[in-house]
Amino acid sequence: MKILNKLSLALNLILLVLVGFLVLKNDGKTETKKQPEKKPAVKTAANDFGPYYNQKKSLFEVLPNTPHEIIFLGNSITDYCEWAELFQNPAMKNRGIGGDVTRGVLARLKEVTESKPDKIFIMIGINDLCRGIPSDTVLLNYRKILDQIAADSPDTRVFVESVLPMAPPHSIKENDTVVVFNEKLKKLTIEKSLPFINLHDRFTDSKGLLKQDFTIDGIHLTGKGYLQWKQMIEDYVNKP
Repeated sequence: MKILNKLSLALNLILLVLVGFLVLKNDGKTETKKQPEKKPAVKTAANDFGPYYNQKKSLFEVLPNTPHEIIFLGNSITDYCEWAELFQNPAMKNRGIGGDVTRGVLARLKEVTESKPDKIFIMIGINDLCRGIPSDTVLLNYRKILDQIAADSPDTRVFVESVLPMAPPHSIKENDTVVVFNEKLKKLTIEKSLPFINLHDRFTDSKGLLKQDFTIDGIHLTGKGYLQWKQMIEDYVNKP
């Protein structure tokens, strides 16, 4: 029995020595399970407007410049049209990007003016307004766009087109905002001595909505809608 007691005491002493050694090795701290490191949140750059925008912008930047270009600049409403075929004019270049906003146009304007185009037809702003951006902020961006075109390509003739109305299933509460914005935009064009093409009124029905036969989904246009657009700007396009 005495031998067993001595053996147990010896084992306990050995165990205490081992524990003490481990504590000293860890600077007196007991080892805890290592927690996985949290990855930092990925921040989207202020000038990152999405993959479709980036793809289209990168494509536009490598396409060749040609003499006497007529550029159509805007968002998806511009993007979805085949302008060169519609007008049977190969000088026409489509620089619309679906989902684009006024800041997006500013961020890619260098490519637009690089060719020193003869004319630019611009419609932009509906996506800004639908996202709740104040009309005065949108107008300020618009002013910057017009100023930059004038500075980078002073001989280019710019034609400002009004923002179009919407219809269900899209929210129509912004239609009143569109009307107010178009009024402000018209005043800006008068200040800048630029043509203002009021497409809005010809695309609007008696209820103030985008005409049903001009739209496929309440915002984007049918072929008939693009024909109406063509008729309204044809003189501006063809006039030297």
